Amino acid sequence: MSRDVFLSYSSKDKTAADTICAELEQRGIACWMAPRDIIPGIAWAESIIDALDAARVIVLVLSEAANASVQIHREVERAVHKNVPVLPVRIENVLPSKAMEYFISSHHWFDAIDPPLVQHMERLAQGVQALLSRPGERRLAKRKKAVKPAPPAASAPPAAPAAHAPEPQPPTPGAPVSTAPPATLGNYDLGQVLGMGRFGSTVYAGTHRLMGHAVAVRMLRADARSDRNAVRERFLKEARSLQVQHPNIIHVRDFGEQDDVMYIVTDLLAGCSLGEMLASEGTLPIPTLRRFVSELADATVVVHGKGGLISGLHPEIVRVVRENGDERLAISSAGVHTAQDILSTMNEAALRGQASTNELSYVAPELLTGKSADAKTDVFTIGALAYHMAAGRPPFRANSFPELLGTMLGSSPVSVETLRPELGALAPVIMRCIERDPSARYDTAAQVLEAWNAVQTPLG
Repeated sequence: MSRDVFLSYSSKDKTAADTICAELEQRGIACWMAPRDIIPGIAWAESIIDALDAARVIVLVLSEAANASVQIHREVERAVHKNVPVLPVRIENVLPSKAMEYFISSHHWFDAIDPPLVQHMERLAQGVQALLSRPGERRLAKRKKAVKPAPPAASAPPAAPAAHAPEPQPPTPGAPVSTAPPATLGNYDLGQVLGMGRFGSTVYAGTHRLMGHAVAVRMLRADARSDRNAVRERFLKEARSLQVQHPNIIHVRDFGEQDDVMYIVTDLLAGCSLGEMLASEGTLPIPTLRRFVSELADATVVVHGKGGLISGLHPEIVRVVRENGDERLAISSAGVHTAQDILSTMNEAALRGQASTNELSYVAPELLTGKSADAKTDVFTIGALAYHMAAGRPPFRANSFPELLGTMLGSSPVSVETLRPELGALAPVIMRCIERDPSARYDTAAQVLEAWNAVQTPLG
């Protein structure tokens, strides 16, 4: 039996692979995995080759064990040679081995490092659905499913016509509902998934259908649990606050709605996310840290001038732009003004405390407890991002929303100076930004910028 998704994994990671398979299939995505789907009586290798040839997406469970597996290298190599997209899912904080990197270096991997694994499955399913729904993939699926009828034998009588066409059947109650994105949104064709945006949105590479220029399209589908009006208002606030030309702000080109989907179109900038950079490098060199935090604070000052806020930013949606050998930070406003803006788009597992909400580690605690966002909540976000860039981890971490909030309100983070002594006078600036009591922080992003740039100690 052919399946859309082939799961490539080491036997040492079978528990993780079983979880991924079960979660994808619960969402209506058919998976093939060994040994479950090995057909009795058929050679193991033959079954794997048949499954790889039939698959439309390969989900690679990436770990140290996978890096060391010759069998997985063969599976990935065959997939790449067949032009089947490979989606690496990192379950451990490892980089692809050199042998693996040869085949998947150009792929954007999906991080599912923080336990529990199940908390990442909704986003993974969205990414897989996006790959399956690409126009090229749909054409491929049709070719695979098409069967050319054999010509009738000369002596065979023509088949009798059917008495009547079968009536279309209603969907089975409880059956998975397709969440595949449309192939086009407004004037834009959607391409590959670039990453996951804030609070359940997905970012795609896109192309303007008439002009042909490349863009990034961030799409959010409002589901039955979402407060559509609140989500729409948040997207509109974001679009309005980014109508400014600034080297450290991602410019919004367009905003639109199509059926139950809302989307924002921005410039497509070469580079990577800050999250990817930190995952690769751990901590930033002092000169890079100084420049990035200064750019972050300066961009926030400009966003405030447009009536926007940056509360809700986290490393995965901050861009590191690489052009002409230079690097710069580029931000997008999160448009989070109240706790309702957050709660309206959080998934049920996070709300019930069953899933980690790491993106909330950069949101001020008073905003999470129901107060409105303001300049001081943005100061916290600047400080939390600066802390992560300096120390290689956010100041607050937890496995669920309730635990995170309890940690923020009941304890103080480790001093960044303890983790990075060479920061010198920069450390107190960071720590003041993330004070639990808003009155103890800087009042504005402009004050943060002034204090940060005033540090003259020769560093790095």
